[in-house]
Amino acid sequence: MSYYELLIDLLILLVAFIILDRGSLLAINGAIGVSEVTGLATSTVGFIILATSTSLPEVAVALIASIEGEPGISIGNILGANIANICLIIGIPTIYLCAKGINCVQDLPNLEKHEIESLFFGLLISSIVPLYLVYREYASAFIGIILLAIFIIYNIQLSRTRITIKDLGGKPSREHKFGKEFLRLILGVTIVVVCAYFIVNSSSNIAEAFGASKILIGGTIVAIGTTLPELAVSFKAMSKRQPGLAYGNTIGSCFFNITFILGLVFIFSEPIINMRLYTNMIIMSLTANVFFWYFLSIRRLGWKESIVLLTLYILYIGSALGIQLIPI
Repeated sequence: MSYYELLIDLLILLVAFIILDRGSLLAINGAIGVSEVTGLATSTVGFIILATSTSLPEVAVALIASIEGEPGISIGNILGANIANICLIIGIPTIYLCAKGINCVQDLPNLEKHEIESLFFGLLISSIVPLYLVYREYASAFIGIILLAIFIIYNIQLSRTRITIKDLGGKPSREHKFGKEFLRLILGVTIVVVCAYFIVNSSSNIAEAFGASKILIGGTIVAIGTTLPELAVSFKAMSKRQPGLAYGNTIGSCFFNITFILGLVFIFSEPIINMRLYTNMIIMSLTANVFFWYFLSIRRLGWKESIVLLTLYILYIGSALGIQLIPI
């Protein structure tokens, strides 16, 4: 690949990420509007609606990469996105707000019991499933079907809780508002899918040009880019003193990635996938989940805890790039 071609791919990757971020946010806003009209419980908005919407980039990237015979990018992106979700999407907004004098620690005790339970379950599934896959070594379409079943059953159970829909008085009818928000959601999804195609294509070209594995590219560059929507939502939720919404979005995205997206990858990819290739990423994801679980269990997540999460991500990036950050 010539220098000119590499520059073009980098430019395409950058533009695609920017447009993908805007398209994802458009889809998110539409999903929030739909949830308000349908009356989904507040505790489920972050875990189901926002998590599903902000994970649309991962869905598009995973499907297109799998269909094109590149499961390495798909699985690497899923695991890398989960690490970024816990370490970056939780750590960065918390440190930012603490720097502005907003004590995020005080908000954690306000989380209700069912909110904490759903967060713990999401962390549990996000940790156990990858660990089991490494132990089993190989994954197939049958495992993918099981993961999709877990996603569907739990979301049905979680969505049974509803809130009272507020009167829209003087505003457009609920039917009209639902149609408007649904169209906005569809438009956002379309933009995401188109951008995802260019991201997968450019990432593959860049990986070949630098001699890097597609697993590395998927777990770093693509993973960070596709978690931008989660970061935007978490910033907004945390600034409004709604940690449950932010954490629900983050952990819900991890749960969605491991069950729904990974399930689709196993179904649409080659018959057998060697999961031992992703051992290091799975261990790092599990480590981040354990730390975050501990912070939630003691109801404390301030700037000190956020620094721990960000340090974990720095170690992960260093390890992925072959840089020894901790002397032995």
